[in-house]
Amino acid sequence: AICSGFLQAHSSIRKDSRERCGRGLVRTVPSLKGLPNFSHVPAPARAEAQRKIAEHKAAFEKQLSPSQRSEVFAVPRLCVEYQGKLALVDEELVIEAVDWNLLDYPADLTRFQYDDASKTFELDIEGSKVVIHPKDGEQLDLNLLPTQQTDVDLVVWLSKQLRQIDVTHQTMTAWALQAITMLLKRPGLSLPVLVRAKFILARKLAELIEQARKRAYKRGWNQLLFEPDSTKVQVNGEDEFAFRFKPDGYQPDSYYSGPWQFTKHYYPRPGDLKPDGDEFECAVEVDRGKAVKTWVRNIPKRRDSSFWLQTSSDRFYPDFVAQLQDGRVLAVEYKGEHLVEGPDTNEKRKLGELWAARSGGKAVFLMAEKVKDGMSVAEQITAAVALR
Repeated sequence: AICSGFLQAHSSIRKDSRERCGRGLVRTVPSLKGLPNFSHVPAPARAEAQRKIAEHKAAFEKQLSPSQRSEVFAVPRLCVEYQGKLALVDEELVIEAVDWNLLDYPADLTRFQYDDASKTFELDIEGSKVVIHPKDGEQLDLNLLPTQQTDVDLVVWLSKQLRQIDVTHQTMTAWALQAITMLLKRPGLSLPVLVRAKFILARKLAELIEQARKRAYKRGWNQLLFEPDSTKVQVNGEDEFAFRFKPDGYQPDSYYSGPWQFTKHYYPRPGDLKPDGDEFECAVEVDRGKAVKTWVRNIPKRRDSSFWLQTSSDRFYPDFVAQLQDGRVLAVEYKGEHLVEGPDTNEKRKLGELWAARSGGKAVFLMAEKVKDGMSVAEQITAAVALR
């Protein structure tokens, strides 16, 4: 009777847990502490009661996700020896390692044009041609201009407008002077015209500074990770550097709600996953993989709760991260046919392969496709984890 009452009460807790689990809300596991005292029960009945409770506990825990059981899911991360110390490869490190000089990137203002007939300025803003008419801004009104303006005055004004935290005032002044000097050598661009267009000019120069910074950052990223002395790059899974999926740290915008039942997902339900489509099919194959112990639908743009690798421009969040039965970690990025090739995809592939290559056999990376080399997604996963 004692055993029956205890099991009935705990079944009620389990039902509530399953309901909450379906909503992705469970963060703690109901405890079986406080077991009834069987000291007054005859030995044979006591053994039977304890056996039933043990079976009930095992059946209950089997229904919980690995996160609800507080299992550890750690992923080694990409590091590099920098200034004598091992450091995580992130945006801050790359910026610090890049010793860039704005003067190495002269302002390209070849697309800055002035049409004297229509009194309009044309410039290229991030690949789109913009035509600006005098009526668009008071700065184009000749009557508002001072009568005594020099190229030095214009350079000083531009330098103040273009202040950057990582560019010295002297460097900015020299760079702006180069830009103005080149413009004044072009037919039709006199100093009065440039003064009239100074706000437009400042806008274009600010864009060019950002482009230069990105080019310098990419060069520094390549030097840090891929050039000959990049042998200091390694993948480290120690406590200080490893990424850990936190049992209560999953932060998707929505939870999967389709009919397919995932059985190995680290959290109660995958997040940000549609119930159909190529990416869903890839998730199914990851879940069905015999070599997979548990896995996570990795949520992009969640720096603190998702696994990422630093690219030359932002962070790369592989679609799926799996813990294999043998202790290795598998990262899978799925690409549809229209995205298989391209600078962004190629950089992610290169970075993922570096992460795997420098892991000492602890990590596997797969850029999966619907069909690759005649293999289905399931066969690609099997082939990837079989390679040592």
